[in-house]
Amino acid sequence: MHPYSVLLKSASPPRPFSFCHFFILNIFILALFIIPSAQSSFAATWQADFTIRVSSPRTQTILFSGTFYQEGLKVRIEAAGSEEVNLFDFKSGIRIRVFPKDRIYFTNPLSAAKIIKAAKEAWITAPLPYLESKILLWTGEIKGKAARLYLMTLTQSSLKSHALRWVTDDLHETPLRIIYSGPANETVIVDYEPISGKKFSADYFEPPTNYLSLNPF
Repeated sequence: MHPYSVLLKSASPPRPFSFCHFFILNIFILALFIIPSAQSSFAATWQADFTIRVSSPRTQTILFSGTFYQEGLKVRIEAAGSEEVNLFDFKSGIRIRVFPKDRIYFTNPLSAAKIIKAAKEAWITAPLPYLESKILLWTGEIKGKAARLYLMTLTQSSLKSHALRWVTDDLHETPLRIIYSGPANETVIVDYEPISGKKFSADYFEPPTNYLSLNPF
């Protein structure tokens, strides 16, 4: 029996079912499950405490944490126990390493690897030539929040990489947990605990004007 035979029998009044109808129906059903990502697929402005675990059979598990801030395509990372603050501007394609204790900073171009890592960790949607898509696998609850689980796929020509991404079950789809494989086949688990209440201005994503810029580094 054809998979759409029940659908066809229930159609009233009956009409000839052309190849064109069949093609459109397939595309519609496919679109329900395979959803191209958009820049607005997660909150444009949000902040969270994060924990990252990197596990490999060859080394001990690496664990680090901190606080994450994002506004549009700008990100600020404050790692716990570090004297360095990292600022990312994905529109300008730069990373700024700020050292508050020494009142200095360094500006570097973002590498392709860092941009892809940012896409996997849900900071941005992967830019061209990468194509990012997602398949809804599950809806339920995680960390006491209603959530969705997506299989994320990054494609460039014949090369593909995948990640599991849990997000809040709302229009913002704020990331909650992400699991993906690193370049050396290590397992990377990123946990976000979204927080609210702390306000920040646009200059929060820029080095202080009275700090000294030291380049190159």
